[in-house]
Amino acid sequence: PIESIATQAISMGASLVGATPAAPLRASASPRLNPANRQLFKARSVIVLALAHAEGQPELDWWDNQGGRTPGNRQLTRMSRGLANWLKKTYAAEACDLPYNAGGGGIFLKDAAVLAGLGVVGKNNLLITPQYGPRVRLRAIQLNLPIHCERALDGFAPCDTCDGPCLQACPSHVSQGAKPSR
Repeated sequence: PIESIATQAISMGASLVGATPAAPLRASASPRLNPANRQLFKARSVIVLALAHAEGQPELDWWDNQGGRTPGNRQLTRMSRGLANWLKKTYAAEACDLPYNAGGGGIFLKDAAVLAGLGVVGKNNLLITPQYGPRVRLRAIQLNLPIHCERALDGFAPCDTCDGPCLQACPSHVSQGAKPSR
């Protein structure tokens, strides 16, 4: 049913949708480092939603001290909660929006997105998708149903042939190994 789930999520505003089994995420660092993340142990699958924003729309990721902290996260939260409700009604599934913060019971979203086949983590430590590059924000839903899932993208390695303008422009100078100034 990933096709019908993806169709529904895109109709709610998601740009990309993928799914991964929950087991690899349970074995990752987020549940080991954050014992409060026990709700993930009930999940069989995790659905990952991505919201793209145009290069000229950085405000979707600007912290504004309102609920949800950024406009993009508020949009994603509405989408993920709406999709979780739809999954409950349509498939009688136990579905739950996962918190954004791994320390608050969420998961490492970039890892989940890579496992769901949405993109790869680049040298800049951002998820890079074939469709939108690094301009996506992520959210996830845990689901008690097994979902046929995509696998990591084979052959998509945009950083392999790139001269690293993101690293050169980085204000913390990670490409030179320097520590950020305080």
